[in-house]
Amino acid sequence: MKKILLSSLATAIGMAISSDVMADGKLSTEKMNKDVIVVKTNPLNCSSLLMTTPTKVLSGEELTQQSKASLAETLEEIPGISGSHFGAGAIKPIIHGMSGARVKVLNDGIDVLDASIAGPAHAITSEPLLAN
Repeated sequence: MKKILLSSLATAIGMAISSDVMADGKLSTEKMNKDVIVVKTNPLNCSSLLMTTPTKVLSGEELTQQSKASLAETLEEIPGISGSHFGAGAIKPIIHGMSGARVKVLNDGIDVLDASIAGPAHAITSEPLLAN
């Protein structure tokens, strides 16, 4: 009895979902064939209370107090950010598990383009005290 009830429930849910997808009797090729997928992030134009993801902005006195020798060391205290301690001074940020080419450091919107992209033994040359 229980098995029949679960089977009937699964069938009813499947039919309800498929009727929404196939409402006009055929799948729209416009909906299926998208050439470009655009992913945008929030450029912090709005209040952190309105955002769905947690944010942490270091600036002013707080940035001065927490500033350390490198950018990665300065940001390590923020939840979700750690550093790849390869050697003395060669520390790169790891943000939510992403590092290397997946984390791009920009200075005034321009790629830093330093030796740190060559390998883990090179530090990022961005100065944390100059950050805004």
